[in-house]
Amino acid sequence: MKKFIFLMVLIALILPIIGAATQVNEKLGPYSINFSTPTDIYTTQEITNNETYEGTKFQMYTLNILNKTAKNHIMGSITVMHFDNPVNTNGVQLSNLQNMHLFKTIDTYKRKIDNMPGELYIGKVSDTFNMYTWEYSLNSQNIVSGTSFMPWNNDTSEILDTLHVDVIKGTDEALHKAGVSLNLSGLSSNLAR
Repeated sequence: MKKFIFLMVLIALILPIIGAATQVNEKLGPYSINFSTPTDIYTTQEITNNETYEGTKFQMYTLNILNKTAKNHIMGSITVMHFDNPVNTNGVQLSNLQNMHLFKTIDTYKRKIDNMPGELYIGKVSDTFNMYTWEYSLNSQNIVSGTSFMPWNNDTSEILDTLHVDVIKGTDEALHKAGVSLNLSGLSSNLAR
């Protein structure tokens, strides 16, 4: 009986470790980004100022997803693009994928992401490797997009099933404008074209 109890306690202690997912809860500028994945990861953050070819300025808040065991191996990213004025950017990720010219095929799927209507694009690089990208509108001024190089089963699908992005209460245009001047005074500035 003691062996049985010991075995049950041991199983109860080991199972959560084996099946534990990495829960990510990050504050990134005026946003909170939450998701989980079974892979052991860590994240880094980037905030950059960008401009479209048409001259529309926007801020990008990017959370890079990296593998803990293979240091500096990027596994994907989640980005919130903030525009000062309402925009319609449906298909931005698809356009970016098509411009890369490295995919055999690109499949498009309508999918709920963060309980919002979104699009999932699967770029087939080879018979054994796909790149997953997605996008959805958080609101009229914020577009959420992401990229994953992780396998679909368990990893990418888990991120999409659990992803939730919020504008943190109490943040407003002033924070974005402060972020812009902060970036221009030394953190980073970019032109995305």
